[in-house]
Amino acid sequence: MCQPREDSAAHETVRGTAYGTHFEGRLPAAFADHLLPAGTDVEGGTHVEGGTDVDGGTDAAKVARRLRVTYQRVDDVAETEPLWESEPGGADTPGRFTLERLDGGFRLLAWGAERGVFDVRPDRIGVRWADGGGGGSTGPGGAAAHAFFAYTVPLWLESVGVPVLHGSAVVVDGRAVGLVAPSGTGKSVLCAELVRRGAGFLADDGLAIEPGPDGRWLCLAGPPLLRLWPSGLRDRLEMAAQDLPRVYEQGDKRRLTAERLGAESAGGGTDAGQAPPPASVPLAALYFLHRRAAGPPGLEVARRSPREALVHLIEHGVAAAPAAALGLAPHRLERLAEVAEAVPARHLSFAGGGDSATEILARVHHDLARAPEG
Repeated sequence: MCQPREDSAAHETVRGTAYGTHFEGRLPAAFADHLLPAGTDVEGGTHVEGGTDVDGGTDAAKVARRLRVTYQRVDDVAETEPLWESEPGGADTPGRFTLERLDGGFRLLAWGAERGVFDVRPDRIGVRWADGGGGGSTGPGGAAAHAFFAYTVPLWLESVGVPVLHGSAVVVDGRAVGLVAPSGTGKSVLCAELVRRGAGFLADDGLAIEPGPDGRWLCLAGPPLLRLWPSGLRDRLEMAAQDLPRVYEQGDKRRLTAERLGAESAGGGTDAGQAPPPASVPLAALYFLHRRAAGPPGLEVARRSPREALVHLIEHGVAAAPAAALGLAPHRLERLAEVAEAVPARHLSFAGGGDSATEILARVHHDLARAPEG
């Protein structure tokens, strides 16, 4: 399928956490940008089990899983007969993914100007990536890291029983609040606006949830960055896109680190600031977003029953279709039904202009004040 290249000098030992998982391997530096730092000694082979504190510090470092990642540059990737494909096309089709079964796991293939193979098993993922020898302004491995964390890791999480939704998450009053919506709704820029107003950053465009030991559902901290369109940066955050790196070379979305965003926050809330988020936070509420292109200003908020919430949760899975192709749908449905029963859900419609973020944050504070602590 692909011929390896010798370029290990471009790799470094990368270790860190995201989605309640400790990642480690010899990888391009771009992978490190997607991880919260951790102090595990890779050479020593420290074993990590559920709830183990990987750096001897606080709850911020506790992770439930460990994943070893290998990376190899290859000359090219060959087409095969897929089990599933995200959209019809060929090897040069941007944004196309295909799926194959693999002994003990599965294989996800990314296509476009850069293309690669992800061999996924419960405890390790092998990456083989063909980038034409470039790397562009995103640096070597930038596109591979994006495909890895935005697409491969969510499907791997689904395979180990952790649903991942199209959503962002912030911390308000010490509890996680999920903002769920399809692409293009503006959830990432809304997440950024809420952090600027004092909320804590937890995850962007990948809301991973799992049950905690005390029966509450937990929202897992995702990669410490946001992916934003230039228009949102300009119009909502008053930031220049050219000052930020592209998510990957062929796209126009820009990468904004949570650290930089936290440094620019209002700082008035207890959840704001630059400290790394805890590995997980109890999930207090889910808001299904609808941004109105026209109409009167203000918010429209309506409660959703568990049955209604379940329909939305099913619709907004990051990797729902390939997970179904792998036979994971029944267990996934069971998990999402449990979430819908346990976590309060609301439909939140807001106007596209004005200072809607301040109104939304005030409403979230109001809702949480009336809700039990869990």
